[in-house]
Amino acid sequence: MSDTGFELSEEQRGRLLPQYEYNDALGKPVRKDGNGFRIGTEFESGGAGLLSTVSDYAKFLSALTHRGTSPDGTRILSSATVELMRTDHLTESTRGDYNWGQLAGYGYGLGVRTHVSKAGSGSLSPLGEFGWSGAAGCLAIIDPDSRLTVLYAQHLLNNQEPYVHPRLKNIVYACL
Repeated sequence: MSDTGFELSEEQRGRLLPQYEYNDALGKPVRKDGNGFRIGTEFESGGAGLLSTVSDYAKFLSALTHRGTSPDGTRILSSATVELMRTDHLTESTRGDYNWGQLAGYGYGLGVRTHVSKAGSGSLSPLGEFGWSGAAGCLAIIDPDSRLTVLYAQHLLNNQEPYVHPRLKNIVYACL
């Protein structure tokens, strides 16, 4: 993953796609400049400023699908670590705080959502499917048991994630 990081070179900056936010009053997306998610340089957080190309991100997701082994065969995580990531770590006292509609039927592993209840989610994906979404609407679906990696990428804030993501997952799994 040579095209992923928190700071961009000039060459990378020239390839960075703009982000948009849908403006209801105008009835269209409006370009937003800058990175409003970067919380400072003292913290490096994937959810707060990490930038990547679709190609690099897909490599990372594929390594998780293959239980920690990259597409070129390099082990970057143990399979036990990937299993720990996708294990639900919520307790009954914390489960109530994990209540976004699009995550019904999902628990929370180590930085990822993890499918724990088909009845709760209405999802066609198997239990143990895991991943996450981004603030601008991207969706990662990681399913080691089905050997499936899905990366849906977009760059639109207020992106209708509760509507789009569950339907997108079910479309993918209905095609298998």
